[in-house]
Amino acid sequence: MSDLAARGVATIGAGETARDVVVYELTPAQMRQVLMNLNWPGEDADKEALARYQIDQALFEECSITDLALFSRLPVTELEELPPSQLKKLLEKAKELNPDFFSALARLEKRQSER
Repeated sequence: MSDLAARGVATIGAGETARDVVVYELTPAQMRQVLMNLNWPGEDADKEALARYQIDQALFEECSITDLALFSRLPVTELEELPPSQLKKLLEKAKELNPDFFSALARLEKRQSER
């Protein structure tokens, strides 16, 4: 991670369970990692692996839970335990810090859909 990358804080939870999570700006190298994170579980994956993959990829239109783990440096397993309302707080901060990344993803998706 570059020391030049921007950082921001998203507060998740409420009351005594509230905590601050640092969200980071990604470098182009980390953006490539996001694109490579599309780990299809395989044809012979069990139901749990398939369901985990589908939720990871489809819960949010803008990015996956795996992507949020890269933005926040939190383990995917920890993020999977948060409700979508809290994950959205991380996503909003990630979008704020990474507008170029999200624009690039939208352009890539548009190009793929035009094929």
